[in-house]
Amino acid sequence: MRYIQYRNIRLYQIQIFLCAAECGNFTATAEQMHVTQPMVSKTIRTLEQELGILLFRKSHGKPCLTPAGRELRIYWERMMELFEASISNAHAVQEARQIPLRIGLGMSGDRKDIRKRLEALEQKNPSMNLIYECGDMAGLLERVAQGQLDLTICSGHLLPSAQRLRLKFKLLMDTPLAVFLPESHPLAKRKSLSFADLSSQPFIAFSPEADPNYWELLNSMAAEAGFRPQIGCYVRDERSFQVNLERGKGVVLADSHTFDVPGIKQFVLEGTSCGLYLVWDGENDNPVLGQLLRNL
Repeated sequence: MRYIQYRNIRLYQIQIFLCAAECGNFTATAEQMHVTQPMVSKTIRTLEQELGILLFRKSHGKPCLTPAGRELRIYWERMMELFEASISNAHAVQEARQIPLRIGLGMSGDRKDIRKRLEALEQKNPSMNLIYECGDMAGLLERVAQGQLDLTICSGHLLPSAQRLRLKFKLLMDTPLAVFLPESHPLAKRKSLSFADLSSQPFIAFSPEADPNYWELLNSMAAEAGFRPQIGCYVRDERSFQVNLERGKGVVLADSHTFDVPGIKQFVLEGTSCGLYLVWDGENDNPVLGQLLRNL
């Protein structure tokens, strides 16, 4: 791989390249960038030397992007959009117009009623800018601990992990556990199910490595019901539960608010409690976080 002196590449060079790619003409580029045409030509040549990439070829006397140049243009346009957005957002934060709050949502937390509550709160508070990021709940907790997220919503079975990471938590919604299975499953015709009824059923489950808290919950409930759980397949994230459920790979034990999709039937397990929790780092000084926690 060729070693590139990235520190020699300047922002104005990228801007000139993108303008030239848009105009298809170095003279027009010079006019728009308020430089001379020789300056544009020199900048493009310097970039090509630094990158080791031919960016333009002459076609009918006009500069045309090479395939490599077109590829670079796509990524550099995105990069400039992010660069400009970062400055705009930073100004908004400094002027206290809007302060971003990054919220991690797993399958359980990504519910319409929860998002409606968050959206209503955002509308009432113009300074709030809620940004959602999806992922598996265990991974989202780690990102909160690392400061990459301000807040996440997780199932109660993950509270031991939150405590291990020294995160704070607050009950958002008290919810029972439930068993989910495809509507085509023979047991789906029943009016109710107990956990003991699942003794011969394969479970779609998190592996002990992916989520040891879930694994402990599944095994303890099976032991109380007098059986050892059979595993149909292991998954690493909540969304894989749904895909494998729909394919008939087994049944799922989860928070009762994990799935709300056609084709999957839910049986609430009476006498159980799991809950959905807000989880955050107590040392996070984002002022919007405190406002959200007080009002949600």
